[in-house]
Amino acid sequence: MDDASELPLNVVIEKTCNGQTSALTYADRKGRFTVNLSGDSAAKYADASYDSHSTGSPNQPAAVQTVRKPSLVGCDLRASYPGFRSDYLSISSSRAMDSADLGTFILHKTSGSAASTISATFLTAPKDALKSYQKAMDDVRKNKPENAKQEFQKAVAIYPQFASAWYELGRLEMAHDDSAATVAAAQTSLRRAIAADPKYSPPYVELSFLAMRGHDWQTTLDLTGRALALDSSTYPQLYYFSAVANANLSNFDDAEKKARDAVRLDHDHRFPRALQLLAFLLERKGDLQGAAEVMRGFLATSPSDPDAQVIKTELASVQTRLNLPK
Repeated sequence: MDDASELPLNVVIEKTCNGQTSALTYADRKGRFTVNLSGDSAAKYADASYDSHSTGSPNQPAAVQTVRKPSLVGCDLRASYPGFRSDYLSISSSRAMDSADLGTFILHKTSGSAASTISATFLTAPKDALKSYQKAMDDVRKNKPENAKQEFQKAVAIYPQFASAWYELGRLEMAHDDSAATVAAAQTSLRRAIAADPKYSPPYVELSFLAMRGHDWQTTLDLTGRALALDSSTYPQLYYFSAVANANLSNFDDAEKKARDAVRLDHDHRFPRALQLLAFLLERKGDLQGAAEVMRGFLATSPSDPDAQVIKTELASVQTRLNLPK
């Protein structure tokens, strides 16, 4: 951290390859992390922080799935935690991977808000609860989800107000499967996190995603509204979730506004779906020039996206209608 404070236990090491950002691994409390040189991810969490989920909406384009590369050459790495970012480390050639030490990432605070990305309950957790939480996060890094789940459950049994542990338990349950029982369990854990610390923002993000994925549009709007009232600058995906919900409720003006907000805040191009949705909304209302511009932006920032060919085809159609060269 740039203020030399102690790291939270779930700092993510992200990789960005061909415009696609995903979690690669997690750092421990001392900032240490291990990277698989093949580029395969050891981070198996479900996470609404990356554009790798379907909206489930019949009116919106299909979602992108994370694209894996055989190595990290050509990728950028950085450390990330909600409300904090580090500088990028570029892996420009295979030589950069020869060293066992990739360097040091320093987290810088990116926003100030009424919300907290680190729960205050973490500071008041009893020693035994913290020990279980730390063991659980170690198990997450080692890809031992069942062990991690048991340790998170121990932590909240010892300290029911442990919002961070409830949140991590909910994320782990989200990653298990899409059955109704598992989704309900994840929602319960995430709601317990919010009840324990109403200003702790990450659980709102995951709950909003689950509501969107379940086509519960009004709940999506309610949750994103509460989250954005707490923190309007850290999570561009909240604006995207709200845009999808508004579009499905035929609130097209609100959907366009929220989609534009998502694009404006998505400095690292994590959520190309926001551009895709914005292009759809502009084309729907007859703003073909605007739609074409957004589609070009999509292709410029996410050229390897699985939907890139779909966008290219649609852009050619729009340019034909505008009598522009393809």
